[in-house]
Amino acid sequence: MALTIALGLISRRAGLGLPPFLVENGGDTLWTVAVYLSLGFAVPKARPAVLAVLAFFISVLVEFSQLLDVAWLVVLRGTQVGRLLLGTDFLWVDLVRYLAGALGALVIELSWNRWSARLGRR
Repeated sequence: MALTIALGLISRRAGLGLPPFLVENGGDTLWTVAVYLSLGFAVPKARPAVLAVLAFFISVLVEFSQLLDVAWLVVLRGTQVGRLLLGTDFLWVDLVRYLAGALGALVIELSWNRWSARLGRR
């Protein structure tokens, strides 16, 4: 989880010489991976596909919440933590990034589970 958050924060730094594609897309994609991991920690027996759907759904809800002009949300988004957790501007492309994060986390977990099961059989 800490690695995912660190990579997400690093990906937001355009001045680090990272590829523009990674700077543009990495943070939102990793945000959904962090949601996936958080859900996995909270509900360890949940099926990976359920975690992926929930992570995507939560990410989409947060994205659409950016369309709300509620005073306390505006104040919260004015803080660094609020910007990182809730974002500031609604972008349709973010939904694709969230889908990539949810699917990426799902594929990695399923691959890890398959690989570790094979190791356990030897």
